[in-house]
Amino acid sequence: MGRALMAGATFIEELPGDRLLTFVDIPWCKGDFYFIEKCAYTLWAAGGRKWKKIE
Repeated sequence: MGRALMAGATFIEELPGDRLLTFVDIPWCKGDFYFIEKCAYTLWAAGGRKWKKIE
């Protein structure tokens, strides 16, 4: 799944974390930042989508 589709599923469609986990694939290399970003989106959604206000 592409980066934009994953972000859309996370932020616009607000899919639950267990559903987002099915879209996370295997990393291409040790520093695959798109894989890390997908994992972060999934963990954030599974954790309750908490926002912290930055001032």
